[in-house]
Amino acid sequence: MTTALAAATVAAASGVSAAGPDSIAALRQLAAAVDLSAVVTPGSATNWNADGIDEFYGIDWNALYGPTVVAQFHLLADWIQVDAIDEALKTNPDPNLVLSSGRGAGNASALISSYVHRNDPTLHQTDWILDNNVDRPNGGYASRLPFFALVVVNPIPTPTDTGAHIIDVGYEYAWNSSVPLYVGNLVALLNSITEYAYRYRKQDTVTLPPEVLAPDAAPGHYIVDTQGNVTYQPLSATNTTVYVTYESKDLAMLRPIRDFLGRPGKVFADLVEPALKVVVDAGYQDNNPMSAPDVYTPMQLLPPPKVVVNAAKQLPAAVQQGIAAARADIENACATAKTASSTRAALDAPKPRVAASAASAGIPVAGEEKSTQKKLTRAARSAAGSVRARD
Repeated sequence: MTTALAAATVAAASGVSAAGPDSIAALRQLAAAVDLSAVVTPGSATNWNADGIDEFYGIDWNALYGPTVVAQFHLLADWIQVDAIDEALKTNPDPNLVLSSGRGAGNASALISSYVHRNDPTLHQTDWILDNNVDRPNGGYASRLPFFALVVVNPIPTPTDTGAHIIDVGYEYAWNSSVPLYVGNLVALLNSITEYAYRYRKQDTVTLPPEVLAPDAAPGHYIVDTQGNVTYQPLSATNTTVYVTYESKDLAMLRPIRDFLGRPGKVFADLVEPALKVVVDAGYQDNNPMSAPDVYTPMQLLPPPKVVVNAAKQLPAAVQQGIAAARADIENACATAKTASSTRAALDAPKPRVAASAASAGIPVAGEEKSTQKKLTRAARSAAGSVRARD
């Protein structure tokens, strides 16, 4: 990796981001050895002008590489964007960074393939980050579903053995980089589209693992769980790409139910999610949506028998898991309601009268004290009168 990416490694590891002048100054100091060039950001089909792409992962890429050069997206004319990326790389001093997403990453991938074919040295003089890459060999929708080439989407999978500085970032289940392999699984397709929608343009909140930005980062698959823990898996011996995949916290297709139906929605989603996850995962090779991303796997209509058998074996335990989760939700809800009811009853209970409390304690209250004094006075007068009568 270049010195700029090495600087980004230190920034990521130390928590330095684009938050303010001090962090920007720190990044510039880290990148002092680099002649600032450019951050080339290709637009995508849903973000033609690449708005916010140069802020991905909370790193100030401009401080590391230089100003942003936008390669605008052109619908049904992707070759225009490919040429624009190439021109930006050729006219700015290297090393440059191509920071791309979605269809923009697919067109950056097309340029990578072109550079490999032409043995163009620009390939190795550039740092490449392909986020939600539609041409990820195993999962990108353009490489998985080649019929999208009919609308000029690049169907050629990104080369994996280039030796160039390429980081491919994907997201479990998300349509662009993790579309199901078995397209007959409509449940998995629906979940994939929903996952993409929930993750749309949120890369600025994603943190890249520092180890993938390190100069000596090993090619392979870095899986990031929902707590930020990273697991490394080696890939094929010829692969030179660093792949990063972020696990999903749940099935996105159930999130609207949780978000809009309150407690009943949560109970229902928790009940069906384990079994539904088995069905969704059966839409991927070996029932595993996180399988090796460097292996080109074009679409198939139906899964092989072993995938169906694996899913069938997993379903009984998944159903029991869902029932247990729903039961726990209901018990927690009942306990919460009981506590709330007890609290309300305590607050609404009538307060004891002061007079009654005082009487029970043997303490006369103000009115009773005056009455007692009057009675004592009358008794004293009566006693005095009796004494005078005897005298």
